Amino acid sequence: DLGQQFIKNSGIVAGLVIAGLSTVYGDPPLSPGAFVVIQIYINQLFAPLAFFGYQFRVITQAFTDLEKAVTMMNSVPAIQDVPDAIVWKPRPPTDSVPSGEIIFSNVSFEYAPTIEKKELDAPIGKVLTNGAVPTYSGPDRVDDKEKDEIIQGGGISQISIRVPAGKTVAIIGGSG
Repeated sequence: DLGQQFIKNSGIVAGLVIAGLSTVYGDPPLSPGAFVVIQIYINQLFAPLAFFGYQFRVITQAFTDLEKAVTMMNSVPAIQDVPDAIVWKPRPPTDSVPSGEIIFSNVSFEYAPTIEKKELDAPIGKVLTNGAVPTYSGPDRVDDKEKDEIIQGGGISQISIRVPAGKTVAIIGGSG
């Protein structure tokens, strides 16, 4: 794209310099109107060339993408089915909604706990104005003003839900 822009702009500059010199020093000199007409002709000349250049880039990129897609489709997947795998055969489509209910029984889910750095009110070992002495027993102490705090992951525990056929249920709560 930069090469095409350079060629286009160089052509415009060269054409306008020649037209400008003909306007000032030409015999007979070009009128200002003729100078504008030359500028419009130059723009009209380069507009289709810019369009063809764009189309060429799009087609070239499409062939490159096609080549990558064919290479990917011809590659052997890293994960293979076991030799005695059962082939899934979907049921033929029906016009009706299945008539069964959905049951979740004693389902639990929990986010993994995270470790967060917390800043203490005072350096460890210093006596505070209320007489308390901050202590620290956690790993990876960065300096005397930080400690690690384990934040327990949230989730749900031992939930049982029965959704009758044709009904919708949503579990709503804080995320994360």
